Amino acid sequence: MSEVAEEISSPPQKLEQNLDASANNAQGADSTTDEQKRIAREQDQLLEQVLNSDQQKQRGDLAKNIKLRSSYIQCVKRADAVMPALIDCNGQEYAYQDARLNAAYKRLLKNWPAEKKDGLKQEERDWIKWRYTLCKSNGALGGGQAEELEDSSCELNATAQRAEELEER
Repeated sequence: MSEVAEEISSPPQKLEQNLDASANNAQGADSTTDEQKRIAREQDQLLEQVLNSDQQKQRGDLAKNIKLRSSYIQCVKRADAVMPALIDCNGQEYAYQDARLNAAYKRLLKNWPAEKKDGLKQEERDWIKWRYTLCKSNGALGGGQAEELEDSSCELNATAQRAEELEER
């Protein structure tokens, strides 16, 4: 006998129990939905705070002033908003910009007077700490690929800017 036929032929007491159980499940679902909505609102508020933070504004300002290679621009266009592909584009351009930075730094160290070298080394250590602090979201953006893309973009832009600064000295 099917469940429907069984319920139809069951005594009224069993039907009442089933109705009570259904009502309890509906109330539980409502409270779960309310809890999910509350959590979503809290997450939205946290994300809004992060996106409006001074750190995020610094990241945006940094991105405005950077000129990256045309091959990077083409890579981003080919990625067609696919996160892993965009992250790969950032990685490729970062490798190039980091090599630029390292070459400029080595050139400066080689050519600078001995009394200035310690200052340059400390400046570079301070810059690395600054970049790490600025560019690591540490879950503040909700984690995942979007945060990875945001962090890698920040590191890329900061590194390109620093390479340019060192090359101009």
